This record gives sequence, C-alpha cells and structure tokens, in this order.
Amino acid sequence: MRKILLLLAVFLTSAALFSQSTIMTTWEFGPTVYSPVITFNGAPGDMEIISHIKVINTGADSVKIRVAREVICQVENTILTFCWADACFLPGTDTSANFAILEPGESTDGFSGHLSPNGSMGISTVKYTFFDMDNPDNYSEVLVNYNSLFSLSCESGDSVSMNTRMLNGNVDDSIHGVIKVHNHAAAPLNLIAFKQAVFLMPNSTNWFFFDGVEYAFGTDTSGLVTIAPTTTDESFEMFYDADGNEGISQMVYVFLDPTNAGNFALYWIHFNAETTGISNYVLDNTSFSAAYPNPAESFVSFDYEIPTVVSRAEILITNLLGAVVYESTLSGLNGTERINVSNLTGGIYFATLKLDNHIATTQKILVH
Repeated sequence: MRKILLLLAVFLTSAALFSQSTIMTTWEFGPTVYSPVITFNGAPGDMEIISHIKVINTGADSVKIRVAREVICQVENTILTFCWADACFLPGTDTSANFAILEPGESTDGFSGHLSPNGSMGISTVKYTFFDMDNPDNYSEVLVNYNSLFSLSCESGDSVSMNTRMLNGNVDDSIHGVIKVHNHAAAPLNLIAFKQAVFLMPNSTNWFFFDGVEYAFGTDTSGLVTIAPTTTDESFEMFYDADGNEGISQMVYVFLDPTNAGNFALYWIHFNAETTGISNYVLDNTSFSAAYPNPAESFVSFDYEIPTVVSRAEILITNLLGAVVYESTLSGLNGTERINVSNLTGGIYFATLKLDNHIATTQKILVH
C-alpha cells in the first residue's frame, strides 16, 4: 500500500516540479501534493459538478490568458462545458474565444469547468491549459477528474467552503468530527483513507477511526473498507488533541480506491483549539462585528468594543495555511479597525481577535 501512495504522489506532483511558468493555478485544496490533478465529486443526479480554479500571474509582466481544453475521457451521456473571462462556451468548444488580461500579481476566479452527469456514473477527466497568447510556452496545466461514483460530506463544525470545515473546541479536550462517504454506484466501493498534514500545532496529535478500527497517531493510512452499493457510510471519525496549545491545525483527508488512482475524493479539516483563559465576563462584554465589506477588495473593517479589564487586544489575519499575513494592536477599547487587504492574494482568510494573548473569536473573510 505504501508503494501505491508513493507512486500516486510522484505522478501527481511531477508536472508541477518542472514548470517555469509565470501562470499559476490553484484551487480550494491547493497547491497540495496532488497538484496538478484534482477531483471534484458529486452524484449522478446532480445538475452539475463544477470545478473552480483560480489563475494567478506570478510574473513581472502582464499576460493575456486563454484556456484550452482537452477531454482525456468522458462518461457516456455527460456534457462538458467551461467558462472563462465572462463567457461560457458550448460543449464542442476546446479553446476559449476570448482572453483575460492579468497584471503582475493579479489573480482571477473567472474559470469554472462544468460536467452535467445526466444520471450517469463514472469518472471523466479533462486537461485545462491556461496559456499566454503572446508566449505559448508560458502556461499552466491542470488535470481535473469529475467523479460521480462517490462523494464526501461533513456536518461537523462550521462550513468554510464546499469541501472544507472548521471544527472548534477546547485546548484541553479532544475535537471530534465525522466525514460521510456516499457511494452512488450500484456496486460495492472499496476505499482506503489516509491523511496529510497541511499545518500542525506543536505537540498536537490526531487520529481516526474507519469502519470501527482505530488508527492511532502516527498511522496515516487505513486498511481497505468496503462500502455497500448506494449507501452512506458514517464510520469515519477524526479526532484532534491540541495538548493545551491554542491555534489552528489543518489536515487533508483522502479517500482512495487503490485499484484506480483517479477514483478519489478529498476533504480539508481545520481543527481550531481555543483556550479557556478568557473569562465569561470578558466574552459577554466584547463586541467584534462581522467583517465589512465581505468579500473585500481593497479594505476590510471591523467594529469592536472591549471591556476595560483587557490590557491588550490584537487583530490577526491568517491565510488557509495558518500563516499570519496581518497583525495589529488595537489602540482603544472601542472603535473601527480598517485594514488594507489590497496586497493579499484573492482567497479565504481568517480574522482573529485576541484578548490578552487568548483567542476570543475567529471569523472568515473573502478577499477578491
């Protein structure tokens, strides 16, 4: 099994390692070790399975970017289309007629790939190439699997995006959640589950159960689990222990058919361990408004009011990987903090209010 996972990782990362392009592509999970292949899962009865890919110009010059599509394989009766630069194209179109101009450092969420399953089950694979019109050697390729055989869901914690949840808990207790596996096929589904750490707080531990078997900390891959046809399996349970350390750890959980490397699904979990060091009086008398505007382009603001017993108040903004991209100390007990986010790459961020070095609250913001 270890050889299978190693070969999968090598295959999925090889194209990214040798790319010298100034055009970068990323998505909800990425970049991850699964670049440049990603899967988007859904059910045969869904109207569409949609892939959202962000495109970034990392170079020093502006680029005019078009999109080319190559259908590697397509499930019968499904329909494939894509949208780019404010236009959507008919199923038979393989190169966009228009282009998007990205200035240095600029990004766009203007691409989406669409598969209409029309009741069909299987995996369709499409390669999307984002290329510079004036320099075709400057490009980025992404292989996308549209998978209607099985999908994942999670109702634990708070929703960050379609395939990402934040599970909140105490630094002194275990944080727990469940990922459900939905087998849409009329045949049994044989899966292994494994986890990949994106960011872990020091001394924290994480472990999981699958099909009633416990996989202790240090074990990253489960045994083979069979899921009956057209059923939902709820036996995958994940646990996280912060060992008293405040902060957010992140794990990507992968569910994979070891006989078919293209048949997999991913789920991203943020474990948010908060301290009990803030009194109920302080929490009850602290006000921290929702971010506005949200989504934000140039500036984002927060209104706040803090009780006089607090000696130090800070606002931190972190990215999906947990890196701090902004921090400031509030100068008064009440007011408005206006933050310049124009230099941040578009995407999801978290704004955290800390009182006397303890996390009081965290909320999601979206930067365009």
